[in-house]
Amino acid sequence: MTSDKETVHADLVEASTSVIDQLFEDTRVVEIGQDNWYPDLLFRQDTPIVHETADDATIQVPTKAEADIRGTGGSEERYFKHISGARSRLEDGLNARDFVTEAYTDPDRGQGRLRVYGWNRDPLWFQHGDYMKVYRWRTPIEVVHVCPAGEQPPENRPLPVTGDGTYIGADSHHLYLRGNRGGEYLIDYDDDVGSLYQRNTQMNETLEKMVEVSRTIFVGNPKTGPRLDISSDGTEE
Repeated sequence: MTSDKETVHADLVEASTSVIDQLFEDTRVVEIGQDNWYPDLLFRQDTPIVHETADDATIQVPTKAEADIRGTGGSEERYFKHISGARSRLEDGLNARDFVTEAYTDPDRGQGRLRVYGWNRDPLWFQHGDYMKVYRWRTPIEVVHVCPAGEQPPENRPLPVTGDGTYIGADSHHLYLRGNRGGEYLIDYDDDVGSLYQRNTQMNETLEKMVEVSRTIFVGNPKTGPRLDISSDGTEE
């Protein structure tokens, strides 16, 4: 899974960088780090003291003509350009392209940061091998089997049952999921409602319902890449 993680992260970085290139004339405004599987974007504050809000950025420029702010480093005068609302601009640009993001503030210097989790996708969009961020878990889980409504799953993946003996997925779309520590999960998607189930133990045949998920985030797929030519409803763009 480590190689999958690095491949998926690289794809997310490439997609995020493409948006940054479109929105900023000077792309030094944003530095890209890594937090778990996800790009962690830092909005630069090159001045010794952060005078602006976490939504802004400040980069050093070579000439006085380009500068909004002047400072000194020893005996040398330094010049800085202030970019107001940099984080909001990028966050809005990413969200407009179906990215799911989380804005927060660096605890040390107060600089703005933005995590990029992936793309908001309908459960019907997912396929085998996709990594999905769901619920409140930070680490994504892998789609190991997709069974559309009306189809019977293969013998090695029988329809799961709940504690009261009810079969899940016989008349609805469902996704079998696997966590990075071997946990087994299932999303049952019916009438635009996605229900997340968990198997408590490997020996237990039944699944317990955890929550109805508000959204499913496509983090990536190491084999297919982001599939940006396929819209969130599954049609080719």
